[in-house]
Amino acid sequence: MKTSDKSIQTAFKKRIKVTDSCWYFMKLNGDIIKEHPKFMWKGISMHAHRLSYLMHVGDIDYSHNIYRACGDVGCLNPEHLLATDPSTAGIQRSERGSNQKANQTHCIRGHEFTPENTRVKMKNGRPNRGCKACAKMLVSA
Repeated sequence: MKTSDKSIQTAFKKRIKVTDSCWYFMKLNGDIIKEHPKFMWKGISMHAHRLSYLMHVGDIDYSHNIYRACGDVGCLNPEHLLATDPSTAGIQRSERGSNQKANQTHCIRGHEFTPENTRVKMKNGRPNRGCKACAKMLVSA
């Protein structure tokens, strides 16, 4: 998808709703999509925030995520979009309190995440926390 194509830019901009601070993507009926909208063009789908960054800011390094400084997952405002590596984005989400996994105090079976009951393994280059009590239950079953 060439973002320099004027027809893509025109079609994309028609679907943008600008508010006081954030920009949102609209459905064809005009309703705002507030959660991870995608833009479809000639059979190719792309996350709308990534397309907004490409159109207004520039290229995205293959190893980077687009982080929304405002914290709104539906925001497409290029002034709020930052290209960051995954570890930096995770830290920023944790500091903002929006990283649900990092804020989780108990596992899905109700065991508390304490230093004694928590194991951390790297998964896809990111720390992945797990419950030792659950792991013991699975081994003994």
